[in-house]
Amino acid sequence: MVIGITGGSGCGTSSVGKILEENGWGFIDCDAVYHKILASDENLKADLVSRFGNGILNSENLINRKALGGIVFSDEQALLDLNRITHGYITEKVIELISESDKVDIAIEAVELIESGMKPLCAAVVGVLADRETRIARIMARDSISKENAEKLAKNIVALSIQKVAADHVAETTISVVQLPSDEMKGRIIGREGRNIRTLETMTGVELIID
Repeated sequence: MVIGITGGSGCGTSSVGKILEENGWGFIDCDAVYHKILASDENLKADLVSRFGNGILNSENLINRKALGGIVFSDEQALLDLNRITHGYITEKVIELISESDKVDIAIEAVELIESGMKPLCAAVVGVLADRETRIARIMARDSISKENAEKLAKNIVALSIQKVAADHVAETTISVVQLPSDEMKGRIIGREGRNIRTLETMTGVELIID
């Protein structure tokens, strides 16, 4: 069975995929696929240079992701064009990876899984959502970019709405941080052999991490 996992940038889709991978699923991270073919596919490079110019190439004649990102961050049409060009290449590689996998169950994780047309590959699609501030913090930490650029990635409300309606299952995630006054308090919450924290998680449906 193949399932799709989608959600806006910073929603935690990769975390869901990695949990499935740890439990024996095959996992295809479309962002990683994109980065790989960006560095190796000459046809994709030619298409991108044709649209965005030689300025996106570095001294080694490879795609400079930072230069390309600088263009699409500031131009909505440029971002649409980038997606239009790359989606076909990514989908082709994903189909190849599925056919080569020895896993019975496979999860495809992609921010634009619906928009790229990969939904027909999936028996079901899971949408993962998170609040805006959580997404911005995750994007800044993940991509080492400014808050301004992170906000641009996080504010794609239309895409999120499409994913929420088109997905077969939707999970919303929010992270809250609470400072505990002492190690003794931490121990009381966790309980002997983790019994208390497991009970709390079961009753509330909230994942608790005590550090």
